[in-house]
Amino acid sequence: MNRRFIAAMVLALACACAGCGKFESNWRALEGVETDGITGRWVGRWESKTSGHTGDLKAIVTRTGERSYETWYKATWGKALSNDYRVIMLTEPDRDKLRFTGTKDMGGVFGVFQYRGWASEDVYYSTYTSNDDQGTFHMTRPK
Repeated sequence: MNRRFIAAMVLALACACAGCGKFESNWRALEGVETDGITGRWVGRWESKTSGHTGDLKAIVTRTGERSYETWYKATWGKALSNDYRVIMLTEPDRDKLRFTGTKDMGGVFGVFQYRGWASEDVYYSTYTSNDDQGTFHMTRPK
């Protein structure tokens, strides 16, 4: 196994034991809560264009300022591994959607990820890039 994969496994297991339950409790608390624009719960898939890996993806979007939103992602891979993290997104209106950009330093092996995308009231699309990976997030509102 390569070093990067082992580091990802250790990070995922640490997260599973430490803080991922907070995401799920917040996720459940927002069920049925009315959304405003792009705020609220999202569900979908992520896909790495580099490796071909894919997994489930959830997000909670909260407005933090006039043009800023915090997106709290929870991504899974494999059958049992997951990680959650938060990214501040700066937005610009574009007709019936918001375009956004954000950056997150994931530390150590993973490095800095850059996000660019758009969201409407019912569709969320983003690309991500880092030194070693690039891919997409596709989400809609949970049913």
